Amino acid sequence: MISLNYSDLLKKYDEILTSTSRGFDTEYEFLETWVPNLDINQSISDLINSAIDYNTKKFEIILTKEELEKLDSENLIKKFSNYCSINLTTKGITIFLEKIS
Repeated sequence: MISLNYSDLLKKYDEILTSTSRGFDTEYEFLETWVPNLDINQSISDLINSAIDYNTKKFEIILTKEELEKLDSENLIKKFSNYCSINLTTKGITIFLEKIS
């Protein structure tokens, strides 16, 4: 399973913006299309959408306690109910992508 530390992703994204490097330099292609947002709920939604676009099947996003507190998990689960199941844990969220027809 793909495991992403959200805080580390943000740091890496900021580093890329200030360097001459192009792209996210990651082994996960779907991250190339993701742009973090200051609103964590929009940012996580965009991350899930990128994963959907690249047919990623299962991944987890590790969040800090503060990030988890800001996350509107009910809205997130409702928003993506046709595309995936989202499970909350004490360390973040696990996403199982499965298109539902």
